[in-house]
Amino acid sequence: MREGNGKIPAYSDSNYEAWERGVRQGGYCNIPVMTQNFEDFKDIMDKYDIKVIPIFGTLLGFARHGQIIKTTKDSDFCCFSQDHHKMHLVIRDLKAKGFYVLDRNESPLGDHHIIRGGEKIEIWWFREFQEHYVYD
Repeated sequence: MREGNGKIPAYSDSNYEAWERGVRQGGYCNIPVMTQNFEDFKDIMDKYDIKVIPIFGTLLGFARHGQIIKTTKDSDFCCFSQDHHKMHLVIRDLKAKGFYVLDRNESPLGDHHIIRGGEKIEIWWFREFQEHYVYD
């Protein structure tokens, strides 16, 4: 557990919800760690031709400041359900790069939580509904 820039509970710490274990609690985002996480995450997603789109505060930070917002708790990306069948390959590659990937069944909304160095990336899965994509 690291102190100072927010404590990071162990992945096994049952005092935290499953999606908060291993994730920095408080403090500021470790920008170098998150930047490296983005780069590795994006490289793997590109390898399997999976489109990722920043959403929520992640998009705001990129649009407004051209970078990650230092007070962010995590980073959020939209992916599309037609690519979900490739995630077993993505997860294998993420784990090989030192990421912890929470099992989707432990997430209340079935999202993917990808964690390394106390910083978390969340994938929100959108599915096609009529002529639009919706969060399911």
